Amino acid sequence: YMGTMIQRRLLWLAIATTTLVFLSVALWQRHATVPAWRSDNGEKSPAVELMQFEAAARKQSVPPNFCLNGKDARQLTTKERMAEFVSGPCSPIIVVPGHQSTRLQVEIDCETFLEASPKTFADCGWNTCQKSFFASIPKKEYTIWVPSLSDPMAILSLTEKPSKCFGGLIRLIYNASEEPGKRFRDAPGLKVTWFGNTDTTRSQSSCGSTASETIFSMPLEETLCPSCSGMRDFRQYFESMGYQSGLTYQTIPYDFRRSVAKNDASTLLVRSIRALHALTGKKVVIYAHSLGNLITHSALQGMTQQEKDEKVQLFISVAAPLIGAPKALQVALGGNPDYIYYGTYGMHIAGQRSMIESHGVAIDLLPSFTIQLFKDEEWAANLLERASLDSKTNLSFWAKWKAEHKQFSSYFPTPAQKCFDGFQERPDECYLLFPDLLAKNFKINGKEFGTGYEDIRKVIHSYSMKRTYIDEFFSEKNQSGVPWLENPGVPVAVAFYSHLITTTGITYNSNPRDKTDKQKFYFPDSVTNGGGDGVVPTYSSLLPAIKWAWEFDNSYPGSKPVKILELCSQQNQKQDFYDINSDDEPNQLISNEYIGVPCACQPAPGKKTKGSVCCHSTVIRDGPVNDYVAKMVISNDRNPSFVGAGFTKLSEEELQNIPLECPQLTRPNHVVVPDWLLATK
Repeated sequence: YMGTMIQRRLLWLAIATTTLVFLSVALWQRHATVPAWRSDNGEKSPAVELMQFEAAARKQSVPPNFCLNGKDARQLTTKERMAEFVSGPCSPIIVVPGHQSTRLQVEIDCETFLEASPKTFADCGWNTCQKSFFASIPKKEYTIWVPSLSDPMAILSLTEKPSKCFGGLIRLIYNASEEPGKRFRDAPGLKVTWFGNTDTTRSQSSCGSTASETIFSMPLEETLCPSCSGMRDFRQYFESMGYQSGLTYQTIPYDFRRSVAKNDASTLLVRSIRALHALTGKKVVIYAHSLGNLITHSALQGMTQQEKDEKVQLFISVAAPLIGAPKALQVALGGNPDYIYYGTYGMHIAGQRSMIESHGVAIDLLPSFTIQLFKDEEWAANLLERASLDSKTNLSFWAKWKAEHKQFSSYFPTPAQKCFDGFQERPDECYLLFPDLLAKNFKINGKEFGTGYEDIRKVIHSYSMKRTYIDEFFSEKNQSGVPWLENPGVPVAVAFYSHLITTTGITYNSNPRDKTDKQKFYFPDSVTNGGGDGVVPTYSSLLPAIKWAWEFDNSYPGSKPVKILELCSQQNQKQDFYDINSDDEPNQLISNEYIGVPCACQPAPGKKTKGSVCCHSTVIRDGPVNDYVAKMVISNDRNPSFVGAGFTKLSEEELQNIPLECPQLTRPNHVVVPDWLLATK
């Protein structure tokens, strides 16, 4: 036993050391193969792009303590800060992170887990639950997403065994005897929840905020993973403006393994909207990234129009895969190449397969049948026609087209106009860069498939790594309501990148299962591309925005204005986000509009750049974009008389207790807070 234990710990030390060496070499190869300040063709090197992005991420134009009427937060009590915030110009904000952007903890009941899952127990290198000098016993708790390099379930490894350990811990087990909604559970002896919701992490929670910060804890984190600390920088910016976690700023952490319909994120979001509104008497801004948009859309559908009108100022939708992403289909069929390097290093197929097979969210993110559903409606027909005309740049043609489509043409500039200057993968003209959305863009083993419900279902049944409970997962996706794109019933700002080539179609020459059943990856033999952020195609964010804008123009019940924000675009850049800005009344949105928003990857005049640092996962750290978000929350919704502001009913101690106990997320019975806050069901 002594020899086994020493060998095992030496192995982990060797793996950790090898990892750091490997990553250092990879960074050197990436950044040092060209001169430090120029690439071999005179363009910016990736190292320079990254450094400029990092510098921009830490800049802010909104002055410190702006939301506190300029009062120094350090000189104020918690209650005094609340009073200044409520009487100040800013709206409370709730942040809903994207897929895999919440740190997850796994609590282990050793004896139960050993009895139920002896193979995974052994894969993790554990041999007993009894303490002794020679034993290898699991700790009571680990960070399972993303695990440390020294943990037995480390996803960055040179061998497959840690991936098997990881897969066994993060999978969900199906139990048909449970009621619907509770059939997918953790393996016996395991409990997975978000960081900050366990006894050992609760003191570090910051009312849910830290669960979405520092996801990938390791040396050189910001260099290796520019997106991993994104929510930390975002929160620090807003805290400098005067926000307080749990009182005026709220993050919604959640178990991203479960489908949108079955995780509790939508419930937590609605409860938090009610809590922050009850504390301040102000309408709330919702900022959602990636998968967080599906959660937000689902949550808003569960609220009455009256409540949304009373409590929601704005829904900021960023990088939204509201009608899915072809890359998610690629991952389900043959694995995710972003998690494996040089063919051998990273999350091996055992870990990826376990996530794909048992996680309902894998179905939520697949391409949706939405365009097939709406193709004959006026707004969709106009959009499809506009997309088919991308190649036309004649000014007179577009003048005539705009005259014939006055309503639609206000949502997006035409190819006769210039939106960009200097991006390698995106034309300067204002193209939509859509594929043929009605075509069969997925070719597998000699057969062709489109985005229709039955087509995607057949693909998953016949070719994916997901083998069981497929129809139940599809049923859960439909229960979320997202594919129907019901109008959210609140003002919306839809923000997206379009300057990176992004997968819109995939081709596999043979059945992917021929390889994945042998525990081998199978990445597409070829792909087709359009515009996007490298993960989500432009159309997945823009198509819902066009639908909702058209509904507002046509006075659909509950519909509100839509602002389409194309990031990095120079077209129609505006300092003021709101249409009507008043010193005496809250700012207002009254019309649909396209707005170009500066980004951290903006090329210098006369220079070229790929802009790859500004992508799907890093948009939450894009400094100029976050500056614009800060302007959106400055709504001038002032409440100097504290009307409906529940914080006035609380003592200083009770206010300080809310961020510590965070009842809007946890609602433990022992928390002493007034009934009006606990009643935010």
